[in-house]
Amino acid sequence: MNKEKINILIAHKSPIMRAAMQKSLTAHGYTSTFTAESGEQVFDVLQTHAMALAIIDSDLGGRPGIEVMQSMKDAETTSHVALIFIVGKDDKTTISQAMLIGVSALLLKPFTQDLFIDVVNQALTEMCISHDPQSQTPGPQSPLAACADDTLGADVPQAPAATGGIFQGLSVMVVDDSSSMLHILTEYLTKIGFGDITAAKDGAKAWDILQTGKKLDLIISDWKMPYLSGIELLDRVRSAYATPSIPFVMVTSEAKTENILLAGKHSATAYLVKPFSYAELLGTIRDIFQDKPAAPRA
Repeated sequence: MNKEKINILIAHKSPIMRAAMQKSLTAHGYTSTFTAESGEQVFDVLQTHAMALAIIDSDLGGRPGIEVMQSMKDAETTSHVALIFIVGKDDKTTISQAMLIGVSALLLKPFTQDLFIDVVNQALTEMCISHDPQSQTPGPQSPLAACADDTLGADVPQAPAATGGIFQGLSVMVVDDSSSMLHILTEYLTKIGFGDITAAKDGAKAWDILQTGKKLDLIISDWKMPYLSGIELLDRVRSAYATPSIPFVMVTSEAKTENILLAGKHSATAYLVKPFSYAELLGTIRDIFQDKPAAPRA
């Protein structure tokens, strides 16, 4: 995609944060950026410029960021805008509201500049691959103009198809010592269509649940956890007579080659590196179950 054609709005009440994000975007080729320090300024900018992406902080002073995003989704002229929401990791109520609105990504405070750029790149890539070029060619002023540009390469992955109800009868367990990550994963899996989702706050709790005889079709586990790590849980799952074939997705914040190889050595089915998007999680799960029938029920 042509980064120079992409209009990005940064809404944050801190001038230091606005400047830092704007500088980071410019350094990575996103030169058309706009800023706002309040909800009112967001709509002032939107009246004069068409945006492809809006990065909205939860605290915009007089008008909460969640209300600003809802208004943007409700308005025909801005409903297409990709949204990245910056929110405190412990604000579970607002995180749930953001997921219901349909944000492209969440940035949990605090975050690094590298993570910020990764999330921006992912959100814009998903926006472009979800646009159907056969339906309507965007005009030069459209926020989707960059997607129609020849610089959108063939290596961009295809948007995952809708899941419908294919996961409704499957049972999944998510394991993470971060309550906010558990919450986000549960929201994602609900959106994907899983009807039976179990959460465990560490590997030991997850193993206790497995010992009750609960039937699972998928386990998604963080790597680093107290009491029982993700690798240790994986080893127990693979050695247990009743559970060796359960697909096991390992999640980690470290994209080290040795970690990926170690997960494979311990027979992890797949590997996800934080931060990952809804589309990445969905794609991973679809790949796992593409040729695998659901586990038989007793």
